[in-house]
Amino acid sequence: MDFNVTQKVEKRITGPVVITPDDLIRVLTGMDQGDVKAAIEAAKPAFIAHTEALQMEVQMAEALVVNDQQSLETAITAAKDIKTLVKALEEKQKAITGGIWALKSGIDGFVKRFKTLGNQALRQYTSKAGTYQAKIEAEAREREAKAKAEADKLQLEIDKRARSEGFAPPQVQHVEEKRDTVTRTESGASAHLRKTWTFEVEDLSMVSIEYLMIDTVKVNAAIKAGLRGLPGLRIFQKEDMVIR
Repeated sequence: MDFNVTQKVEKRITGPVVITPDDLIRVLTGMDQGDVKAAIEAAKPAFIAHTEALQMEVQMAEALVVNDQQSLETAITAAKDIKTLVKALEEKQKAITGGIWALKSGIDGFVKRFKTLGNQALRQYTSKAGTYQAKIEAEAREREAKAKAEADKLQLEIDKRARSEGFAPPQVQHVEEKRDTVTRTESGASAHLRKTWTFEVEDLSMVSIEYLMIDTVKVNAAIKAGLRGLPGLRIFQKEDMVIR
């Protein structure tokens, strides 16, 4: 790389240095595994105040026994403090990584559009090639079935003649058509038809219950809208502690 990643990250943490998209591109495209580890280590000190406080809160939470009003208020106050600490930790994270993720999001969105177009074209090519390949194989099977029927018919005629004239009938050899089910191109690409098992719904009322799934999103939306009774489901209230 043409600059030190660790120093670049440290500058971003400790001072109001603006990293341009060009800087980020150079960092992201030029980082090897060692650069990544160095960048992570350089970023960690910015989180020490938050991580140490949270580690201490975990120890205190494990030790606290809530058995009276005072300990109840202590737990509630500590819970609120932890929410504040976690939010501050997330804000620090966004301050450090926001530019990188914005760049990544922008690149991902740009690339996704063309991946969608590529997949659309791929589906068209695959569908058209598959339809024609299936036609070729169906015609080959039809020719083979016709040839076998003709061979069987000839065998019957020979057997009939052999019985009337008293000689051992020769067996008609049916030679199956040799065909390559794999299409290969000069470029090295190849394709073939593959059969897989799948399904489509014909009558939902006849589908066994073990293969059905409740739409929890729709049910919860209905409950929020006021639904209080639904055949087969128990709708009830549960209590959760809300800390503000």
